[in-house]
Amino acid sequence: MDSKTRSIALLPALIIYRNVIRIPLACLLSSESTIRERVLTIHGIESSGDWQEDVARAFAPHFACKTIKYPHYRWLGPLKLLLEPFVFFILGTIAAVLLFVMKYSSRTGWIVFLSLFFIAYLASYARRSCAFNHVLKQVSFYANADDQSETHLIAHSLGTYLMGLALRKRANIHLGRIVLVGCVLPRSFPWKTLTALSGTGYRFIDIRNEVGRKDIVVWSAWAMSWLIRGQP
Repeated sequence: MDSKTRSIALLPALIIYRNVIRIPLACLLSSESTIRERVLTIHGIESSGDWQEDVARAFAPHFACKTIKYPHYRWLGPLKLLLEPFVFFILGTIAAVLLFVMKYSSRTGWIVFLSLFFIAYLASYARRSCAFNHVLKQVSFYANADDQSETHLIAHSLGTYLMGLALRKRANIHLGRIVLVGCVLPRSFPWKTLTALSGTGYRFIDIRNEVGRKDIVVWSAWAMSWLIRGQP
């Protein structure tokens, strides 16, 4: 992608962030380094976060961009949200061998099969916990109360889930202005409660959510939310 095409592609992101940060667009496009606030970016599933580098280059003259990454859902992301594939395949292989060498009824086979699904389903919670702790370790270094007004966030897809969980569950996480893209958090998420907190409990300053009505990932997240353990 040439520089002209990339600039055009990033223009919507610049406009969105301009509306949240409330600084002139000309200042965002300027090459002069006048503002050095932080912008944390967090990607979603099935992604290595290539867009984060694009945003970092666009914001570099004015913001210190910090890319937050996690490898837990790089491949087979949607499946890993519901079932832990490694647990299912490993235990399934062991169970298949044991059932093959032993006499078993079809009922026993179905019980074993359903048990494998249930164990893999529970194990998916452990993966989400690992991803959350991995992200939290990176974010907590920047998102503290002392630097709240200077630390902002752009999160996409599962990144919105992980940061929503951090804001609700960790009292030491404080952010300035937040931009959510393709947010998968439920409508019942207590944003008003978080903004109503006072003193050191004040979690963020302002928030903006960007979502497309035809975004199938968001609709799928809503449809499957009752299956996913550990909701924010």
